[in-house]
Amino acid sequence: MFVIQPKILLIPSCGIQPVDFPSPQDTLIRLRQGLKLWHMAAYDMILVTGGIFHPRWIQTKPAAHIMRDWLVNQGVPEDYILTEDKSVDTFENVNNSVGVLMEADAWPAEITVVTQWQHALRFATTFLYGHGVWIKTFGLHYPVSLTTSLNECLFIAYHLLDPTGKGRLAARNRESRRQDALTA
Repeated sequence: MFVIQPKILLIPSCGIQPVDFPSPQDTLIRLRQGLKLWHMAAYDMILVTGGIFHPRWIQTKPAAHIMRDWLVNQGVPEDYILTEDKSVDTFENVNNSVGVLMEADAWPAEITVVTQWQHALRFATTFLYGHGVWIKTFGLHYPVSLTTSLNECLFIAYHLLDPTGKGRLAARNRESRRQDALTA
């Protein structure tokens, strides 16, 4: 039996600027590229993903809501945007996105992630080794610091070792990013 899978454009969050605005250094770049791809009419839905991972003086609502609002303000109909608003790291971005797609009866799906190119490799690794799903990547080559670039290399290796993010290091990282930990 031949089943046509919905085409999903996945845009993960990164930085949020004070207060509740997509950072022009990363999140806004991803959104703008995603919007260009959306206008090419190649996708059925956009899935934005990201929870609250900055202190309250920077972020008061989930990144996915901030991103959805930005896309709606750019003319994307809200009915075509799915939001995953609980994740604080890439593992949760992937795992929770699968749940959102299942809830929307859009799983399995043909997914294209739009993000920084090294981050895209982590998404591909986690989808493939954590869920057995091959995704497409649209890797963006915007400037990042040397520290960020080196950290991304380490994160890629870690995602290969712990593709589901259930390990101690991933759990500790998530807990340090939750807003409760940031304001305590």
